[in-house]
Amino acid sequence: MKKQVSFLFMVAGVCLMTSLAAADLAEIGTEADPINVGTDQVLSAIHQDVDPFKGAAEIYVMNTGLEDWVGFKLEVFADAGVNIENVHFMDSALSGGMMSDPVVEVVGTGPLGHSYVIDNNAVGATITFDFDSNVVNGELVHFTVYTDNTTDQVNFGIAMLPVVPEPATMALLGIGALGLLRRRK
Repeated sequence: MKKQVSFLFMVAGVCLMTSLAAADLAEIGTEADPINVGTDQVLSAIHQDVDPFKGAAEIYVMNTGLEDWVGFKLEVFADAGVNIENVHFMDSALSGGMMSDPVVEVVGTGPLGHSYVIDNNAVGATITFDFDSNVVNGELVHFTVYTDNTTDQVNFGIAMLPVVPEPATMALLGIGALGLLRRRK
């Protein structure tokens, strides 16, 4: 009986080590120490990628700007001039089900409804999120996105830029709302 239990623990330990080594996790900011992003800032973090050169990136950012975020853009950039042509963002469709779709949540509130577009055609792949509701000043957002870097296996960076409504767009929306109110009367 003791040999069977020892064998089971040994097998469980090997399985655990294998599962931990099966994906590369990039951590950019943490829940306790997030990246603070204002309205017009572009912040970036270098990811020292390791074998197997694909996996999740966990990103924590806090809105410290004066404007609400209506979306967010992440872009791959070159670290020290390396070729990033083959560093891609992935989702379940692009990875053939091997990776998950991106996840976005407001910490303390829960999932944040969103749509996203991945563009891996340009050098400097991008993933752009459109949120169903705005992220206001002081809210902490947690992104889980997936990257594949198996072709060139290079270190790369991820630039982060919040998307805020343009003043002209806001003015047009305001004029449209006034027109609707006036029409009602």
